[in-house]
Amino acid sequence: MRWSAWPKETGSFCTVDGPNGEVGTCVLFFTKAKRIRRQEIIAFEENNTVVLTLVAPGPPHHPRLRFGVRPCGETATTVAAHFVNDLPHPFDIVRKFAGLSAWTQRMNRNDLEGLKAYAEPPHRDIGGRVVG
Repeated sequence: MRWSAWPKETGSFCTVDGPNGEVGTCVLFFTKAKRIRRQEIIAFEENNTVVLTLVAPGPPHHPRLRFGVRPCGETATTVAAHFVNDLPHPFDIVRKFAGLSAWTQRMNRNDLEGLKAYAEPPHRDIGGRVVG
């Protein structure tokens, strides 16, 4: 989560529950010491792909987010995201008119920028600090 825009954008902080980078590991999001949501790794390929699902309050839905990372030489990386959310009617209309779809798309783009900065030398976190 060092590269993710979600904690800053949602005003939350997060912790990892489970072995980092393994299927079943969860990122727990908190605000004011109350857990508000969690992301669970449901598929993982070392240095390549991670698939997350989000569990949060609200209407019944099943969001899945796949991030892919592909090296392009020694200092460049291609990153991609694929976001799917099965949101039943009428919640899909409410989500669109409330601006949640645009907000989610913007955060996913910010996540891609953060992931690219984290994956390429000099490996920077979401705040721009060198982390490795």
